[in-house]
Amino acid sequence: MPALEELDLPEIDPADPELKGERWHERMRELAAATMRGDRSGVRLARAPLATVVLDREGGEFFLRTKAAIFPGVLLADLFGISDGPLREEVVRNIINVNGADHGRLRRLVNPALAPRAIDRYRPAMREILAELWEPIGTVEEGGDDGAGGAGGAGGSAGVADGGGAVEVDLVASLTRPYPARVIAAVMGAPAEDADRLHDWSMWIQRQFDPIALGDPEQLATIQRKVEEFYGWVRPLIDRRRETPSDDLISSLIAAEEEGDRLSGVELENLVLNILVGGVDTSQSQLAHALRLLAA
Repeated sequence: MPALEELDLPEIDPADPELKGERWHERMRELAAATMRGDRSGVRLARAPLATVVLDREGGEFFLRTKAAIFPGVLLADLFGISDGPLREEVVRNIINVNGADHGRLRRLVNPALAPRAIDRYRPAMREILAELWEPIGTVEEGGDDGAGGAGGAGGSAGVADGGGAVEVDLVASLTRPYPARVIAAVMGAPAEDADRLHDWSMWIQRQFDPIALGDPEQLATIQRKVEEFYGWVRPLIDRRRETPSDDLISSLIAAEEEGDRLSGVELENLVLNILVGGVDTSQSQLAHALRLLAA
């Protein structure tokens, strides 16, 4: 089997500022086609300046599951000279960058609190939030433009009637954007009014994986500040839950125990950060794509 560097692979630069929106998807389709031609048949990889890009789902699942692969978060931080500050603190303690026995320990402590049966108790709140966000959208559909404002802090109107019976609705602004952060706030036992801040922190903190953002001093400074703001918000919340446990995820993580072992305060902070960033971005993207496919 040839070594990776010996393969004749198509190339892509994910940091190319031109690769946005539809152009990104076009380039992915071009790469997929290139890997199916001639002597590249069956090879679903592309070469990038900092890494090798896996183009197919099966390959992606393999690399995500194999214990031989590690997430390059610390390497990426090192590459961009992030040697101190709140972001460095977060990167080295993030469960996706913790490997081996330490990673296994964290997973064993966290898994019971995130098991499907444990999460089921949040479903009523999730449905209630969805119904609240959908209400102004349904009002527009039934009675035309009622001048309703944004839903759940999303901003803008839920929809606009064109006078001919058709209604145009921005479901991203009205539904898929605000919904995940509202749910995360409820699951954590945080005030609903904190949802907008949680969304903002999530969007900025996830840019630690974006080479363009890391290479821009202004954006990097903002990421550092957002991480620090989140820590400043979550630490008092954890302290309150230690004193007064409730039926929320943070209380469950605090109570998690295996043979006398518990999560430390620092581990709790970073696990909550993981849940926030993963829960908000992944959910809003999947919801938006699902609605787009249903509407097609």
